[in-house]
Amino acid sequence: MEIAVADRTGVAKATCYNPDAFSKFKLNKQVILKNYIVREDKTIFITRISRVVPAGFITKDFSMFDHDALVLLNPPDAPTKSINEAKKSPIKSHVSVEGTLVEDHAPRTVTVRMEPDVPVRDITIADSTGKVRVALWRSLASSSVETGSFIKVTNCSVGQTKRQGDYTEEIQLSLTMSTTVSVSIIISCTS
Repeated sequence: MEIAVADRTGVAKATCYNPDAFSKFKLNKQVILKNYIVREDKTIFITRISRVVPAGFITKDFSMFDHDALVLLNPPDAPTKSINEAKKSPIKSHVSVEGTLVEDHAPRTVTVRMEPDVPVRDITIADSTGKVRVALWRSLASSSVETGSFIKVTNCSVGQTKRQGDYTEEIQLSLTMSTTVSVSIIISCTS
């Protein structure tokens, strides 16, 4: 769950990974957060060990942060780059890419942060500048993309992974909470 939180100094984006805490976040209600993680970019992470305690009603008007909160929770799409440019982007930066699906690997399940059996499926997309592997997670792992389809993947995170067998590192794109996968059907006509 992604939320925007505010205090007298400004607004920040928070991601809550604890489903038991979801119901404690309500619009215009105060909460006290304990044992949370703050990343360098000021993003807040609420985990299973975090405490979220309701603290009553807001007595201060934070409506001045409404626009900033909306931008944090709904950022514009990452710029579309060629695959070569995307692979040269800094690790953990967000990019959008488009190309033809050239490889489709069988889905598998992995364990992620105490969540067993998370489906993941690797696909490889290519454009005129190169090719890159994209990891499709959770519901997108079962999406109906087929080899030969032209797809656009928005808001991917650039990462490195070790290839199986030779243990060399390769650039891979992973999904974020705001990733979309669009498939374009190309129809060719012959006369």
